[in-house]
Amino acid sequence: MFSEGAAYNFGRLNADCWHLYTITPHHYKGVELPDQTFEMLMTDLDPEVMKLFFKDTCDDGKMATKV
Repeated sequence: MFSEGAAYNFGRLNADCWHLYTITPHHYKGVELPDQTFEMLMTDLDPEVMKLFFKDTCDDGKMATKV
């Protein structure tokens, strides 16, 4: 989906760890876009609530918010 990206795992694979994905931003018409950061931390969620984050339950964020 994203060109020129890289995925990293920090921590043990069989325990809590951080997943990081970086992309190389593209410049549009000589204008540099500001850096963007998105961080999502989810632990100990109710399994029924977690289903909202899967496509077979909700198609997108709008639907998940509504549900």
